[in-house]
Amino acid sequence: MQPMFDEWIADCAQRFGPAPRRISLWDRYSFWWLKRPEWLYHHPDDLLETLFLNFRSLIRNGRVTWGHIVQANNTLFFPGTNDAPAEVIFADGPPGAVDVDDLARVCAEVGSFKHTESDDPALAAIGKHLAAETDRTFDLPIPASIAHDTVYRLSTIYVFRKHLPQPQPRLAQGLLPLIVHPQPPYWTIPLPARYWPQPMLDWWQKPKTKNRWYRPES
Repeated sequence: MQPMFDEWIADCAQRFGPAPRRISLWDRYSFWWLKRPEWLYHHPDDLLETLFLNFRSLIRNGRVTWGHIVQANNTLFFPGTNDAPAEVIFADGPPGAVDVDDLARVCAEVGSFKHTESDDPALAAIGKHLAAETDRTFDLPIPASIAHDTVYRLSTIYVFRKHLPQPQPRLAQGLLPLIVHPQPPYWTIPLPARYWPQPMLDWWQKPKTKNRWYRPES
């Protein structure tokens, strides 16, 4: 299965194009025009605000790689119109070098620390972050005890329904392509479905089994 995912992510990166990308004025004010959530205006100190402030730089300069949902607002698992935050893990390095099975394993282990305590300060910080559900991070490193020889990072994303596969935009799979800013703090969003190859769209819309690697927020 890994070669299939390697081919898909390479196709996604090619379709999105090399950085720095030129974004047409039409696309900037239509396809890439994304409304801030109303509640964010009442919480200007929320770190998600920095994602919106740096959004243009992200889509112009970001790299494409695999990410995996750790947890998400429960409404995102069902068709709807609301946008919402989620937590993902992604790996540093070229997208073709990402082992999607290992990425899923890391997500499962990281998710298990929610509402638990650990003597390891790094794992305790991850558990606290996931349990809070309103905390934001864009580059929380996953400790080597879980990540082993790969550099993985936990990041908050904002999921825009208009960019998910239609006609039923939802998180149908845990694995999804991301756009990741090349410099800290690594702002991240899902790569819009317009850049996905057709076989990947078919796979996304027809999950054969319940994905056990991600969970709704409580």
